[in-house]
Amino acid sequence: MNKINFLFIILVSIFLASCQKDNEPVIIYDINDEFNIEIFQELNNSNSFFLKLTTLDEYPDNYRIEADVTNNNDKLELNIYRILKSNTASTKNVTLSKKLALNTLSLGTHSLDLIIRNSVVNEGAISITPATVELDFSTKQGITAKHYEVNRIDPTGYWGVAYIESTNHIIYLDHFMQKIKAVSTEFVNPKVGNYGYFSIDDQNKINLPLIPHDNYKTFYLGTTDINAVNSYLQDYKSYGVGFHATIYTAQGQVFHHTANSSPPTILQSIKH
Repeated sequence: MNKINFLFIILVSIFLASCQKDNEPVIIYDINDEFNIEIFQELNNSNSFFLKLTTLDEYPDNYRIEADVTNNNDKLELNIYRILKSNTASTKNVTLSKKLALNTLSLGTHSLDLIIRNSVVNEGAISITPATVELDFSTKQGITAKHYEVNRIDPTGYWGVAYIESTNHIIYLDHFMQKIKAVSTEFVNPKVGNYGYFSIDDQNKINLPLIPHDNYKTFYLGTTDINAVNSYLQDYKSYGVGFHATIYTAQGQVFHHTANSSPPTILQSIKH
C-alpha cells in the first residue's frame, strides 16, 4: 500500500468517526450544580411519594436531566449524573425538570444522600408523618434550600376552582359552593401551608398555581362520591351563565367542566 492510499484511508476514517459523533447525544458536564428539589405525595397512593428535580439555569427544551433514585436497604440515594444535549434542533430555552419516583415509604425517617457526578455533596433525610412529609439536608450544597415541607392530602380529598364569566351571575358561584359542601366533608381548620398541588393560607383560602378568571371560588373538601359533585357541576353548566370548573382528586383524576358542554373532559392523572 503506497503512502497516498494510506493517507486517504486515514482521512476517510477520521471523517466517518466525526459524523458518528455528531449523531450522538452530547454530555454537558459544565452545569450549575444547584438544583431545586421538591417532594410530592403520589395522588393514586397516599403512601407513595416522588421527588421533582428542577434546574435553576435554562437549557434548550430538548435537553434532559439524567438522574435516578435508588433504595438500598432503606438508604435512599438521589444521583444526578449529567445533562444530555439532544442532536435535534430546539425551539426555546426552559428550566429542565425530572420526576423521580420514591414509591412506597413507611412512616418514620429515611436517609437520603444527594450525589452529583458520583460524588456525595449532601446528606439528608425524608421524614414522614400522618400529616406532613419533610425533606431535610445538612447543607445547601447542590440545592436551593435545606428544608422542604409538604402537607399530606386527605385520601378522600378533592380541590379545584369554579368560575363564572360575568359578575352579573356571581351569585351562582355562592349557590354552587353551598351545594357541594352539603354533599362533602368540610375539613375543620385544615393545616396551613403547602400541599404540593395547592396551598392553604392563614385565612383558610385555597390557593392554586393558576386561576383562570377574576370571578372564582376555590375549594378543598372531602367526598367518597365524586360523581355527586360532578352532577352538580353538570346542572350549573346547563344554566347558560358561563359556568366553568376544574376538579382534582386525591386519586389523581382531573375533571374539566366547560360551560354548556357535557360530559366533562376527564384526565386520568395530574401532570407534573
